[in-house]
Amino acid sequence: FLKAIEAEKPELPVVRGERETRRQILVYTIELVIVTLLLPLLNLAGTVYLVSSLVLGGALIYAAWAVWKQGGNKVAWRMYKWSSSYLVFIFLAIMIDAVL
Repeated sequence: FLKAIEAEKPELPVVRGERETRRQILVYTIELVIVTLLLPLLNLAGTVYLVSSLVLGGALIYAAWAVWKQGGNKVAWRMYKWSSSYLVFIFLAIMIDAVL
């Protein structure tokens, strides 16, 4: 039953096109990085996390920019892999910051 529903639900590139999908990847990535930078501003994280989130966020935005500018599956796959690593490293930075 769920497979039948899932098969009928079109994905964003089908509905809005590849160019719009790439644009939204960039926009949502920038929003994600901004949200991660709120933790130090709200005194919920320290310097280690701030520096880590700036470096990791900059790399993630660069990867999203490459997807937006170049397009293609190879660049998108690289962005996907980096975004997964980004989450691991940002959580690691939170843990290290909490210990220090």
